[in-house]
Amino acid sequence: MFLLDENTHGAIPNAIRQFNRGRTTQVDVLRVGEPGAPPLGTLDDQLLKWAEDNGRILVTEDVTTMPGHLAAHLAASRHSPGVLFVRP
Repeated sequence: MFLLDENTHGAIPNAIRQFNRGRTTQVDVLRVGEPGAPPLGTLDDQLLKWAEDNGRILVTEDVTTMPGHLAAHLAASRHSPGVLFVRP
């Protein structure tokens, strides 16, 4: 189960949609701003909390600020199902 942040390049969600097409077992993915996901503009620290609460691995291209938010999240005795940093 994955959560794509709103800035994740369009090729990633497009590839997942194409992969899922016609399959009975699909990759479970939500993108920020879609129904059931956090709204557009959700701050990084809130995305980490939402992903934790919902058992989703956060997929992001944000290697500038997200690592610091993740470190603070973990330092606050929170946990994370995982954060996948991808290159654009």
